[in-house]
Amino acid sequence: MARRVIFVLLGAGVLWVAWTGVSLWLTFRDVERITVDVEEARDAIAALPQVDRPPPPPVEVEPEQVPTMTTLPPRDITGDQLPYDLAFSTSPAIPDEAFNAFLIIGSDTRAGLGGKRADVLILALLPEDGSAPILVSLPRDLWLRIPCWNSQNRINAALNGCGDAASGPELLAITVAEFTGIKTDHFTLFDFEDFKKVIDAFGGIEICVEVPTRFGTLEVPAGCTRVDGEEALSWVRSRKTTREFRDGRWRLKPGVNDLTRNERQREVLMQLLGNVKSLDTLLSLVNIVESIADAVTIDDGITIGRATELAWDMRSVSPGEIAQVTIPVRNHTTSGGAAVLLPTKPFAEVFAEFWPRPVEE
Repeated sequence: MARRVIFVLLGAGVLWVAWTGVSLWLTFRDVERITVDVEEARDAIAALPQVDRPPPPPVEVEPEQVPTMTTLPPRDITGDQLPYDLAFSTSPAIPDEAFNAFLIIGSDTRAGLGGKRADVLILALLPEDGSAPILVSLPRDLWLRIPCWNSQNRINAALNGCGDAASGPELLAITVAEFTGIKTDHFTLFDFEDFKKVIDAFGGIEICVEVPTRFGTLEVPAGCTRVDGEEALSWVRSRKTTREFRDGRWRLKPGVNDLTRNERQREVLMQLLGNVKSLDTLLSLVNIVESIADAVTIDDGITIGRATELAWDMRSVSPGEIAQVTIPVRNHTTSGGAAVLLPTKPFAEVFAEFWPRPVEE
C-alpha cells in the first residue's frame, strides 16, 4: 500500500512538472519575436552608397530650447566645454565570448520600430565567467556618430533604422557596439504601456524620497511609497515636472535631467531583479511569464530553455552585487539649439574599472 502511494505521488509530481513546463512553453511561444542579424546589417550599411542612404531624422529641440539670433550658440565652444572629441564615440572591440549581452530598449511604441526614438537604453552584461552582472545605462541624449548617416545624432535616434539595410534595433546595436566595443547578443524591447504591465505583474515598486515630491499628477510623501505601473512610469519619465516641498512651498527640483532618469531606470530594474530573486518555485516563474508575455518583444535567438535558465540563475544574484556603469558626460548645445550630452572619456577607460581585463586577445 505504501509503495502504491509513493508511486502515485511520484506520478503526480511528474505530471505537475510536465504541465508546468507545457504552460511555460505555450506562454513563451506567444511572446512577440523579431529577427535580428547585426553583422548582416553592418555589412549592408557599409555597402550602401551614400546617395542611397536615408536622411537622418531631425535633431529634436524642446520648445524652450529653440534658438534666436541672440541665443544661438557657436558650433565650437570654449572654456570648460571643449570641442567634441570624436575619439570618445568609439572603443576597441571586447572579445565576444566575454559576455552574453542584452540590449534593453524602451520606446513610445514597438509598432514597426521605425520613425521612433528610444527613451530607455540599458546594456545588460552577463559575464561568461560567472561573475556578477553589469548594467550600462546609455543616456538617450548621448551625442554619437550614427553609422547609417555618418553624422552625429542622439543615440536614441538610431531606433529609426537605416532603410532596408538595418532595422531600428540593428542600427542601435551597431551604434552601441561602436561606442562600447561590446556586441549585442540579444534584445528585449517594450513600450511604455507594456512597462506598466510589467511593474504591475511584480506587484509594483517602491519610490523613496527625502521630502514630499510631485511628478506628473502624482504626489508622494517623504519616505518610501509603493506605486503601481502607471505611477512608476510617471516617475521614470519625469524630468522637468518634478517638484519637491521645501521651506513651506513647492518648487522645481534642481538637477533633474536625463542622467536622473537613468538612475531611476536602474533603480526600477534592480527592484524587479530583486523580485525575481524571491521566486521560489517554477510555478511562480510561470505566473510572472504569463503576466508579461504580451508586454515585451524579444529576438528570435532567445530559446525557452535559455530564457528559463537565465531567469532562474538570476535568483542567486543579489541586486547589491550588480555593477552599475554610468557614462561620464557633459552638457552641450548643438548649433541648432538642441541640448545633448557629450561623453568626456572613452568608454573603454570607464569600463576598465568594472572589467579590468585586456580588450584584445
